[in-house]
Amino acid sequence: MTRRDGDYSSPYSPAHGPVSHVAPTEATLPPLALKSGEIVVKALASGSSGNAVLVRAGAVAVLIDAGLPGRTLAALLRQHGVAPGELAAILVSHEHSDHIAGATVLSRLYHAPVVANKATLDAVARFSRARAAHPTLVLPTGGTHHFGALSVTTTPTPHDAVESVAFSLTYEGWRMFLATDLGYDAPDLEKPISEADLIVLEANHDLETLRQGPYPWPLKNRILGKGGHLSNDQTAALLERALTRVPARRRWLWLAHLSGDNNTPRKAREQISLRLDLAGIGREVEIDIARRDVPSAVWHNSRLAYQHALF
Repeated sequence: MTRRDGDYSSPYSPAHGPVSHVAPTEATLPPLALKSGEIVVKALASGSSGNAVLVRAGAVAVLIDAGLPGRTLAALLRQHGVAPGELAAILVSHEHSDHIAGATVLSRLYHAPVVANKATLDAVARFSRARAAHPTLVLPTGGTHHFGALSVTTTPTPHDAVESVAFSLTYEGWRMFLATDLGYDAPDLEKPISEADLIVLEANHDLETLRQGPYPWPLKNRILGKGGHLSNDQTAALLERALTRVPARRRWLWLAHLSGDNNTPRKAREQISLRLDLAGIGREVEIDIARRDVPSAVWHNSRLAYQHALF
């Protein structure tokens, strides 16, 4: 289903603890062969224990970040309708372990290239120390690559990595934007956010919870610094600036990379919803949470169109 405008009004690498991702909490997604124009986006994991988002657009499937063990990711992909040989790319935002832990293993298992800028690919190679070769593809920061009809463009982001990026994806007129691990609410992110139908954006911590919590101050300062992570307030401010620069229309927002110690889904949703309501745009934004340790949020454009037609 083609989207037409107007259709809808590190110095620190987090440790990996044992998490269970093998069994989804809801029914698995349909087989890979979607109808032309269909998009399904599924959050497989989002947080310091691992990050991965599956995007299927027509006959194309890509994975954004691969922060779980490779064989765990392979099992998840099979459960969600993507078999070996059917994954077009593993897109990597930056080299921290919660974004690349399974990238090289999955690349070999699925014969899919790890895609990133050269600095990040070099860092991934140093991290993995892989003995067996795996395919790679260089996507320069700010560049665009087409995987079939799905286009992927990267935008530089502020984080304590060698060259971290966010992703803008476009397919049949539908636009998605995904950005986590942001040190501050950079103005350069406003335009791609404003253009997106689905926005996946970090809301890492509640400021007071972090300040009063048990983390040592060097770690607190790193999270609060220009290369750290966004607070709920910063995320809300960035969204307000981005979404009020264009005419209001319906959008879907996933709050991602929530801290397990310094945030809760309720705090993140309430603080950001309040800011958007006060800006007069809250009713146009449907908010969901990308959970830390289980597959969770799902976005399916054909179902959204059906729901909209009912009203």
